[in-house]
Amino acid sequence: MKESQYVETEGMSLSEWLQLLEKPPKGAVFINYQFLSDRHKTEYLAQINQKSDAEVISLIRRFLIPSSSLGIDKTILDTFLATAKQDPDMHKRMAEREFIRRLLRSVGAKNPPPWEGITWVLDLLPHFPRLALEGLNAYFMAHAQWLPDGRFQGLSDAIELIRAKFIGDPDRVQDKTESFYRMDSREFECLVERLYDSMGYETELTPARSDGGRDVIARRREPGRKEDLRVECKRHTKPVGVEFARRLLGVVSSDKATGT
Repeated sequence: MKESQYVETEGMSLSEWLQLLEKPPKGAVFINYQFLSDRHKTEYLAQINQKSDAEVISLIRRFLIPSSSLGIDKTILDTFLATAKQDPDMHKRMAEREFIRRLLRSVGAKNPPPWEGITWVLDLLPHFPRLALEGLNAYFMAHAQWLPDGRFQGLSDAIELIRAKFIGDPDRVQDKTESFYRMDSREFECLVERLYDSMGYETELTPARSDGGRDVIARRREPGRKEDLRVECKRHTKPVGVEFARRLLGVVSSDKATGT
């Protein structure tokens, strides 16, 4: 069996490192779970809009933690065992954590690894990037005290990639607009529902199918005024046409609503 060989990456350009990621030599060991430096990350983010979704997702995958064991596991286990005598209260608190339970169960060649992977968030891309970020942030919160520095940084890099590619810079109008068209239709409906909620309406998001032109129902009562709206969510870059408007007016009439 060929022994692993460490590849020196100091001084590599971004393109050289990306090429190494794509075609690593057999047995090569090098930093592939985070950007080599902030300079490399900044350079990549500056050109991210020229890269395909598949290319960016492939890089994000490398930064996420799969179901596995990490080099820090033995140190964590030794620390936990040492607290049994040194600090019984801490030992008890640590024993209640799910990660420690998994770590103890992982001892032995045939037992499952202690790290439950977070790669499943990739199935939320490109249509549900905010849900992917919520999943990663929750993973951070649950594992922050156990994560080695490199993996911590790698997850942070993954979050920045998701924001930059699939959500965009909120300060740029073009990115805001493009983010609407990257959304899945259901996510767009949720966004519209939250918008009406923020304006003080009581809202109801109808089931994903068979809504009959009623994606969102929004109601608001004020002294001397009552609103009962039916909202259908469409993302068109051109006029929708009179037939769509007639259909929506028919829904308003049949529901005895006050508007759209």
